[in-house]
Order: sequence, then structure tokens, then C-alpha cells
Amino acid sequence: HRDAVIDWRPGHLPALAEVGGRFDLILLNAVWMHVPPAARAAAFDRLVNLLAPGGLLVITVRYGPDLPGRTFFPVPADELAGFAQRYALGVVADEASPDRLGRDDVHWRTVAIRAGHDPDGGLALLRQVIVHDAKSSTYKLALLRSVLRIADGQRGLVQPLPDGDVLVPMGAVALNWLRQFRPLLFTDRPYKQATGGSAMRQPVFQVLGGLAADELRPGARFEAGWAGPVDAALRAARALILKNPVTYTTGPDGTPLFRGEGRPERFTGAALALHPGALWMYGRLRVPGALWRAMTEHAAWVEPALELEWSRLMQAYDPALTLDECARLLAWADPERSTQAVRALVQTSPAPVPCVWTGRPLTDDFQVDHCVPFARWPNNDLWNLLPASKAANQAKRDRLPSADLLQAARPRIEAWWTQAYLSAPGRRGQFLAEAAGALPVLGDPERPGAVFAGLTALRHRLRAAHQLAEWAP
Repeated sequence: HRDAVIDWRPGHLPALAEVGGRFDLILLNAVWMHVPPAARAAAFDRLVNLLAPGGLLVITVRYGPDLPGRTFFPVPADELAGFAQRYALGVVADEASPDRLGRDDVHWRTVAIRAGHDPDGGLALLRQVIVHDAKSSTYKLALLRSVLRIADGQRGLVQPLPDGDVLVPMGAVALNWLRQFRPLLFTDRPYKQATGGSAMRQPVFQVLGGLAADELRPGARFEAGWAGPVDAALRAARALILKNPVTYTTGPDGTPLFRGEGRPERFTGAALALHPGALWMYGRLRVPGALWRAMTEHAAWVEPALELEWSRLMQAYDPALTLDECARLLAWADPERSTQAVRALVQTSPAPVPCVWTGRPLTDDFQVDHCVPFARWPNNDLWNLLPASKAANQAKRDRLPSADLLQAARPRIEAWWTQAYLSAPGRRGQFLAEAAGALPVLGDPERPGAVFAGLTALRHRLRAAHQLAEWAP
């Protein structure tokens, strides 16, 4: 089917390693009887992990004689219901039907299985840690928020595991940790931890005072003079995170939810470029799949809850703090909304540049559009900045391009990326690092097609998770 609203992904059961995200509907039409019985438990597990809360898994099974050249395996009548019961899923339909091609020796069975809105308890677990867990400091909340920011806006950094858990780079966790603590360390009103706050007031963290919060992001580059101190701050943050919140953030049975893996590599360069590969240099953090899925699907609810609980703790340490002051200190420093550099690229282009949305040549009053609207998902990466006519940009406003529009604009978007960034040595590295960090890019990130596929996947996710409005001219 060529409809652009369908996001095609390659994949093979039982692993489906190439497929990520969560889906409201998964249809296996005439597939299950070809899956070997020994692989079905793993296949069903993978499908459940891909199913969104409240999502529907529909499986049709063919019963009848084998066909030449194709391998069929028997499917017991109660097998799918048994799998559903094991995963606490509901069987909402189980119907038999004759073959629509009129074959007397063939019949079909359709089983529909629905997931609950929190099927694996990840959201409940988050609520427990945020609201009910004992806290002697705000470090547990800071860890959750650091990982949440990766789940919501830095999905390209994630490595999924076969069991449903994910690995995230400790460099990214530490970077988000430093970014959120920076305003708390450098304020007129000293920030107080219940334990005295000595851990985050080590001299190694004083380098943050000379940096803007927006510099603490994946893709940032620090030259000599800054590289060593920033690297030291990341390593100190990593050690603190592993020693404190990773150790003491536990599930109901007292088992730590997170696990640090790997040892940090030694930094020897003159400059520190925090591209995705470098962020793995600081080790890995294993995040349980249930918790990760709850974060990716409910980030819009989880972050305000984290901030509110953090504010309550801060007020307990310092009753003179108001909620407004807490909100100001905890506000995430979004990137600056700027299009000037990209405007200059359009103005100095040796060839005419078309509007990516209409295909018509730009006039002098052109504008630069954030493909994913900045007001809804703050991101000022190069891949997100596209040349557009004034009329198209103002009509689009804070809406996502529709699936059909994005697909129609693909040749112009990829041509702009190639001309403005990939063919320019000074901008190529920044473009690739930003795309690899924010987008779920599969395959070679240096291919514009791979980056576009990541943009398409992001559009689908934001449309579903945040219910963003769509636009088409």
C-alpha cells in the first residue's frame, strides 16, 4: 500500500529487531502458523512490547492442508488465549470463519487481544517512585527526569534489548543531570539537599557556571580549556548517579530498577565532541522496559509530576521557597529558537531554493520553518529547520505536516539537507550528530533517506503521543 500515512518497517519474527516504538494496532494476517512453535513465546513477547497501552493485537490463523513450498505448523486452539492470560491481556474476540476463496478444506480463526492502559505496570511503578518512595534527597527525581528527557526527546541514543529493556548512554544521563542541576547550583538562594547538598557542590561542578544551559546537550563541542573540565564534570556526575539514585531507586521488592553497565573510557583528546558515540564512552544505564515504555508514552504527565514532587521536597528543605521560585529553578532550559544561520544559507545559496512544502521558488520574504513545531516540541536542530514560503509557514503555524505532505516533500527536504549540511564540511558533523541524537535513525545516518525515515517515525510518535494537529496546504 502506498498511502503515506502507513509507516512501513522491515522486520522478521520473532525478534522484529528493526522495529521500534509502540502501536495502537498490530495485525498478523496469516502469519502465526508459519512461526515455529518453539519461537512463538518470544514472538508474542516482542509483539506485546510493541503494543501501546489500550492497543489491539489481531491475529488471523489459517487451518487447512499445507501448500507446496511453504512451511506450516499446527496452532493449538487455546494457544493464543494462553499467551494472553500469561501477559494479563484480554481476549476481546475469538471467531471462526470460512475461507473467502471458497476452499472447503480451509477455514480461518481471528483472535483479537487488547492491552490494558498500563499492561506491564510501568506507569504505576513511576507513580510509586515519584509520589510514595522514601527520599532523603531529590536525586531519585533527578535520575528519572534525566532518563525521561532521553525517552521524550533523544530517542536516537537508545539501544533496545531483546528482553524489552533498553540501554541508554551514561554520558547522556549525566549531561541531562548537569543541565537540570545547573540553575540550582548558581542561584542567589542556595539550594539545599536534605543531606546538606555536598555531593553536587564539589569543585568539579563549578565549570557549569561558565556554560549556558543549552550548551549541555548532545552534539555540543568543547575545545581545549573547556574539554577537560566538562569531561571531569560528566564523570563525577556519572559516579554520583551510580552511587546514589541508581542504587536506591528500587521496585516494590527492594531490587534496584536501574543498573549501570560498563566502565568509562579514558578521554585523551584536545576537544570534546558530545556526539552520540562519545556519550557511550561513559558507560551504559540499563532501564527496565516497563519503566521506559511508560516514560515514552506518558512523558507529558510524568515530567510535571516530577517537577511538582521536586518542588515539594525543596520547600520541605527551605519553607521560604515559593512554588513559583521552585518552578523557575526547575524549568528545563529549552534551546534558543533561532533561524538566522539557516536564513543565511538560503540567502547565499548559488541555486534557487524551493519552499519544501509547495515546491515553488522562494521569494525575498521567505521564512524558516520548524518541521516539528518548536512550540510543541522544542528542537532547533538543523534537520528540523526547513526553508518555506511566508504563506506556507504562517499557514502551518504550530502544526505537524500531514503524512501525505511530508511524503510529498521528501525529495525537497532531502535535497536541502544534502545541499546545506551534508555537502558542507563545517556543518556536516553537526547535522549528523543532531539527527542521530534526536531521531530514531535506522541504518546509515549519513544517508538522507535514513534521516528522513527517522523524521517520519518521529512525526508518527508525536502525532499519537501528544495528539498534535496536522496541516496540509
